Amino acid sequence: MSRVPAFILQREANAISEAIALPMTFAFVPIDEDENFFRGNLFDKIRLKDEGTYWLPYYLNKFGFGFNHTISAEDRHNQALISELDYMRAFDALCLILGVHRSLDML
Repeated sequence: MSRVPAFILQREANAISEAIALPMTFAFVPIDEDENFFRGNLFDKIRLKDEGTYWLPYYLNKFGFGFNHTISAEDRHNQALISELDYMRAFDALCLILGVHRSLDML
């Protein structure tokens, strides 16, 4: 099923549900604890942590927040080891991107 497009699964599930014609019956419902398909808990997989860091390499690469996907995420190059000056420059750039004015209480 992992190789079948989602719209086909949904279409077939709808056809089965219509044939069964019972209220609150679903032909295809993802199981949240599945070691084979999701390889763990579905809700743990989709729950995000630090999702804002996803955009750092795109918008703040020149401030030390680059990411090289060809090497390990744990590699020193991908750790964003920045100085305080790099941090302040990145913060100022982010304020410009978001259209906010920096104030001392934001730091």
